[in-house]
Amino acid sequence: MRWSRQWTLEVGGLLVVILIPLVFNPLDVNAFEPLKAAVFQIVTLLMLLAALLPPASALRSGDMPRWPYLLYAGAVLLATIFSVEARRSLWTARTTADGALTLLSGVVFCWLLGQALTTRRQVTRLLLALVIGSVPVTVYGLLQAAGLDPLVWVSDSVSPVLSTVGRSNYLAAYLVMVMPFTLALWRSGHEGQPAYRFGLLFALQLICLLLTLARAAWLGLLVGGLAAGVAFLRRRPAVRAGRPRWRWRLLGGLAAGLVGVALLVAMSASALVKPSAYGMRPPVYAQLRADSAAARLIFWRASLRLLDGRWLLGYGPGTFGAVVAAAQPPELTAAGPAAALLDDPHNLLLDRLLQTGVVGVAAFLALLLAAARQWLRAWRRAADRQAVSILAAALAALTAYVVQAQATPNVMTPDALFWVLLALAGAAPFSLVNGARQEELPPDRSLVSDL
Repeated sequence: MRWSRQWTLEVGGLLVVILIPLVFNPLDVNAFEPLKAAVFQIVTLLMLLAALLPPASALRSGDMPRWPYLLYAGAVLLATIFSVEARRSLWTARTTADGALTLLSGVVFCWLLGQALTTRRQVTRLLLALVIGSVPVTVYGLLQAAGLDPLVWVSDSVSPVLSTVGRSNYLAAYLVMVMPFTLALWRSGHEGQPAYRFGLLFALQLICLLLTLARAAWLGLLVGGLAAGVAFLRRRPAVRAGRPRWRWRLLGGLAAGLVGVALLVAMSASALVKPSAYGMRPPVYAQLRADSAAARLIFWRASLRLLDGRWLLGYGPGTFGAVVAAAQPPELTAAGPAAALLDDPHNLLLDRLLQTGVVGVAAFLALLLAAARQWLRAWRRAADRQAVSILAAALAALTAYVVQAQATPNVMTPDALFWVLLALAGAAPFSLVNGARQEELPPDRSLVSDL
């Protein structure tokens, strides 16, 4: 029974990392988010039913404390109960489908998957599924860039590369969360040799990311890579006498960072598709789209003005679009149709603040800090290349997500992967350190060879 339960929860994680980025319904007006949210909720429900089956003690008691999960779930429930429109908060009518059910599904899924990841073999299976599952997403995006997409999509983005995720910046957010693990699989290889097939996939992902022209995601990747690099240097003082290869690695990292900054600047002056190609009117809104940084400043100012009187518990999950339409903030009123189209503040923390108030933001940050503490425990205790590679990739991916989410709408695909990575970080001290010793794996085994 215990093996069956653990296997069921692990399969739930595998389904999420494979299905959520891929599923969409081209026959629906909202082809992406509602279906992805429904799949995520169904998988989480099945995992919860499996966990509730007796005996309850079959799940390990957990290496990560329960209180951050309970605190965040309680904050979401309170925000829903005291929402300006409780029914909308529970089921949500907005296209990004981030109502209370989706938010609660995320925290429940994260807890259950964290309980299931008890061995390193399970972790490597999950990461391999994540990376291989990105192949069709990446290839479809490249086909769109080449003009070979059989489907016709209408978007106001400067890039037509949206793949199965729904929009170019959403696709970019997904890619920067997967690419660190692709790099880890490439460099770890098999029996000490690089796995060139993952190197090829990494190159394709990088090309696809550049074609999205998503500056926030690209900046997230740069900051995530910097965070992982600093962690490596602090773990093993790199620049010391007698270790010249580390000096070259440091110089290589600096050069890559400079190239990355140059590409970020180039993205600001590039476009594969002009907004006017879609007949966007009036010109005021086209101007906002041409200068997305200015548009986001307008969104943030308008969103902050809505906090008056609702700062403690927010307006409730999924109510932002309706609140904006009813309030008609002056900045958005001057932008014309932008007021009707804005259903997300384009900032993760501001989104959580408006949905769940200060209580929800505090609970969310407590959850992040608890996972960060678990990651740090595992990082300090990791004694082999496998664990270090996985933990460094997790740090880079989570950092990239948090950075890009401060200027990108809250959508299902990167959010689902965020909960997967948070579960991985929370379970890391058990699955990557203790679990490795239980399995008696040789320290020089690669990520791929473990499978």
